[in-house]
Amino acid sequence: MNKDAHLMIAALIGYSIVEVLNIFWSNYILGFNARFLIIISSMFGAILPDKLEKPKSWSHRKFFHSKTWGAAVLFTGFAFSNNPYVVAFCSGYLSHLLLDYTTRKKLNLFKAIIKK
Repeated sequence: MNKDAHLMIAALIGYSIVEVLNIFWSNYILGFNARFLIIISSMFGAILPDKLEKPKSWSHRKFFHSKTWGAAVLFTGFAFSNNPYVVAFCSGYLSHLLLDYTTRKKLNLFKAIIKK
């Protein structure tokens, strides 16, 4: 996936998080700055894997694109679920991994289960 696709999906995820907080959690009163930072957090999480592992070729997917690191990010998102900025960041990061899984190269998320 290209950078623009990752950023667009992450912006939609960040916006969705803002809307969910507004609808279901009345104790979150989000001003413009908080909404903006939640969306930016999600977008930053979406581009971080490619910043950590530069996409020089289709085989750039190593540790920061792995199921181990994805599980750690997922755990962090659940552990800090009361912080919308962390949840947005983790959601953006995980969206990057899921979007990369839909490409021709795919990710080795199930490498131990599926043998070629």
